[in-house]
Amino acid sequence: MMLSRWMSLCCVGLVGVLGGAGCAPGGGNGNDNTPSGNVNDNTDGNVNDNDDGDGDGLTAEQEAAVEAVTLLLNDLAAAFSGLKEMANPESYPTDSASFGTCPVVSASRDGTTWTIGLDYGDGCTNEYYGDATVSGQVTAVVDAEALTVEITFEAFSVDESTVDGTLSATLLSRPSDQLPFAIEASVDLETDNGLIVGTVTVFISSSDGEITLTDGQFTLVDNDDTAYVVSVDELVMDPQEHGNLIPEEGTASFELPTGVGDLTVLVTITFTEESPSTGVVLVTVSDAEPVEYTLSWVGE
Repeated sequence: MMLSRWMSLCCVGLVGVLGGAGCAPGGGNGNDNTPSGNVNDNTDGNVNDNDDGDGDGLTAEQEAAVEAVTLLLNDLAAAFSGLKEMANPESYPTDSASFGTCPVVSASRDGTTWTIGLDYGDGCTNEYYGDATVSGQVTAVVDAEALTVEITFEAFSVDESTVDGTLSATLLSRPSDQLPFAIEASVDLETDNGLIVGTVTVFISSSDGEITLTDGQFTLVDNDDTAYVVSVDELVMDPQEHGNLIPEEGTASFELPTGVGDLTVLVTITFTEESPSTGVVLVTVSDAEPVEYTLSWVGE
């Protein structure tokens, strides 16, 4: 009952405030003696058949890149899940309020500007995150006239993906009686796994709990200071269904150096409906056949 109450009041976050209306809940096949190929290969593909990694057909460098990129995308999803949390109520307070337990929600208004706080403390669970534990704080300043929101994350963690930093968003479509609604966001975040800087368009749905990163590009820097420029396409995450933030469909692509001059290969990670439960993704290197790879950090 308390959870239902704070969910109905959280519309101050993005729906009640901003929407006004209420809402219902390339290369060749060269070998290592020529720079004409994309990856060292002694057979007919662009993947090193004599790899020293743990996956079937991926090099250790490719595996490390897949691990780093997926970890940071998981952290990015945690940031957007905070928006979803604030966008599922039916009404909002006319002045100020503090209520709820997971999270403790505070909301206050100054003219057309609202300040909303979500405090999960040292960790708790609620229905929006399945079995995942959520902790930390999220503070949003919403300008209802300009249709913008500035969000600050302080040790905000979902399923052990911890995020600090800021997210700036502009509403692209006003919420109505039914979500999803669209935002265009710029992110500058620091996580346990590295840095995330970039822009993305996001659809957020309260009816089925999904978050969709429709398109965007980021620079992801892991803890070894290796940078990846990653493009995402229709990444769909459903923490309510799966209890984690691993995408159930969509792709993430980036160029990876081959170690041969300035040559790179395009690496594409494809997520499937099995990925959230098994951690298995499909990795395509250049024009080679997709390789199944199990993410080592899933289920830890």
